[in-house]
Amino acid sequence: MSDELWAVLAPVLPKHRNTHRFGGGKPRTPDRQCADAIFYVLRTGCQWGALDATELCPHSTAHDRFQAWVAAGVFRKLWKAGVEQFEELKGIDWNWYSGGWNDAAAGTPGKLFQFHHQPLNYWADYGPGKPGRTHLQDEENFFAAAKKGKLPTVSFVKPYGAENEHPGYASEPDGSDHLVKLIKAVLNSPQADDTLIVVTYDEFGGQWDHVAPPGQGGTTKGVSDKFGPGTRIPALLVSSAFRRSGVDHTVYDTTSILATIEHGLRLDPLSSRDAQVADLSPAVRIGSRH
Repeated sequence: MSDELWAVLAPVLPKHRNTHRFGGGKPRTPDRQCADAIFYVLRTGCQWGALDATELCPHSTAHDRFQAWVAAGVFRKLWKAGVEQFEELKGIDWNWYSGGWNDAAAGTPGKLFQFHHQPLNYWADYGPGKPGRTHLQDEENFFAAAKKGKLPTVSFVKPYGAENEHPGYASEPDGSDHLVKLIKAVLNSPQADDTLIVVTYDEFGGQWDHVAPPGQGGTTKGVSDKFGPGTRIPALLVSSAFRRSGVDHTVYDTTSILATIEHGLRLDPLSSRDAQVADLSPAVRIGSRH
């Protein structure tokens, strides 16, 4: 956990003694050590039992502390602190657009609507009837906003499961066609000249890569920590302002997208990772050359 995140988390944690109230006993595991373990599980999606192999914290201790913090409203307070710092104070408008969202919100989700792919599922401030809910919208709203030139400053788009190109349950041709539809919606929008499109994936489509990730004992130079990065994934930048195509060999990771948003909007970094990675400006320069 970065020092920046800990500085936000520590003030909202319940206060406890570090030792047993009657004296003796085993000292209480420090909150920060438990926080490192909890956020490791949240970021990687691993089972709690896998923590025992990381030496971060015993899994039972981390899970007990997680349940106690949930009951105390810690994560709701943490999210509120983040919203106040990075949204209300900065005034940056954004939306998350998801294919099939309206049907799911109405209680009739499509067969391939993926609840676990939606962010903010467990944040009360984004529940029905809450102000934050306005940021969670159906993908059709994205197309309508693009056509009118009313897209927010930052848009995230997650297609419906059948159109996300995932092997096994989705159609690659249908997913590719849908991606082209999304890109054309922006390129034909009144906002086209001021918009950078970033297309990327959460998987890499294979079982082997000849280029080792940074921090894995190879020669690849880049930012790394215990959370990665892992095997390379595709990324494509598109803009009507680009004059040429090309390949950028700069080492990036997914938080490079976040760093690009932060640098472009003059926002402070959220963590030590996005504070250190390269933003996407080298790739943008390649497309902008005459």
